[in-house]
Amino acid sequence: MPEILRILFAQRHQCRYIFLVAAVPPAIIGLWVPGDWGGFYLVLASICLLQGAYPTMVGWVLVSLVYTCFSALCVLALFRELTDAEAPGPFDPANLVPYVALVTVLLAVAIAVVLHRPKPLSA
Repeated sequence: MPEILRILFAQRHQCRYIFLVAAVPPAIIGLWVPGDWGGFYLVLASICLLQGAYPTMVGWVLVSLVYTCFSALCVLALFRELTDAEAPGPFDPANLVPYVALVTVLLAVAIAVVLHRPKPLSA
């Protein structure tokens, strides 16, 4: 059991700037959205910052999972909005362009985070 904990929580070698960039979108959304959801996004931003400061496998898995799932949900919502001609959704044309930009940024960050898996420090 201690070996598993060491693997999961030991400091690893990683490109840290990616996680600093990954903290920006949730921080902006967290400061923009009021209430409990804003706090949720600020917690995600702090997890990204913590991963940038002290990279671990658990942090990488958590950040990768959150960004991948959130990106997939946003892409599905966008696809549903663009293909559903009968029932107009909440997007009006003025909101569609910023949403597409947000989805593009989320996908780019998700791909970058997944591709930069942390490597063990050399002994």
